[in-house]
Amino acid sequence: MFLLVDKPARITSFDVIRIFRRHFPKQKIWHSGTLDPMATWLMILALGDDTKRLTELIWLNKSYIATIDFSKLTDTRDMEYRNSIANYELRITDWKVKWVEMENGSVEAPTLMEIRKKLDKLIPEYELPLPAFSAKKREGKRSYDEARAGNIRKENKVMKVQNYEILKYEFPILQLKLDVGSGTYIRSIAYRLGRELWMGGTLIQLRRTSIGDWDIEKRENWEELHNIYKEKEEIIRFARL
Repeated sequence: MFLLVDKPARITSFDVIRIFRRHFPKQKIWHSGTLDPMATWLMILALGDDTKRLTELIWLNKSYIATIDFSKLTDTRDMEYRNSIANYELRITDWKVKWVEMENGSVEAPTLMEIRKKLDKLIPEYELPLPAFSAKKREGKRSYDEARAGNIRKENKVMKVQNYEILKYEFPILQLKLDVGSGTYIRSIAYRLGRELWMGGTLIQLRRTSIGDWDIEKRENWEELHNIYKEKEEIIRFARL
């Protein structure tokens, strides 16, 4: 059996596994791929013998709704920053944010056309910087473990972007839908986009909407699991396949 899980924010992917192990105590459970703690929505869990089929799901394309802030820059490229965050000052004229103050001076807010030109370069694939704080293994070690120990490696990887759609833009905030290949880091896209525009680029919200043909927005017949997290009750929705 497979479960589609509507993951809440703040908890890790392994927290989700622990929660569902309590709900299905006699079943082996694992997931088809991690979501960062700040990310929400779709995770796929497999139970019992279906855990052997998870490798079939790893390489499926995924869709996300990402929100990027061009006035921030962090060491993790998202708001789960480890040691550093830069908040750049915004300048407002005529009741609208028109500039951001970077280290080397004022940078004017980019137009939608300028943003689209930068995003167009990502299709169908582009070499992007890997986040230092990630679950990717290098020589048998997790990148985030090395980064926490102070060993920050700079490494690029070719990542695939099939399509994008700008949903909302009010500088310094950009929200867009991204259809990407397996192994593509949305944090890397946010960071590179900001750098290409000569400003910050930090992922402040991320929602995974689909994995392959499984779309969380089209799913019905949800069940609810009540869970206590940090002394607060929250409801996790899931659907059986």
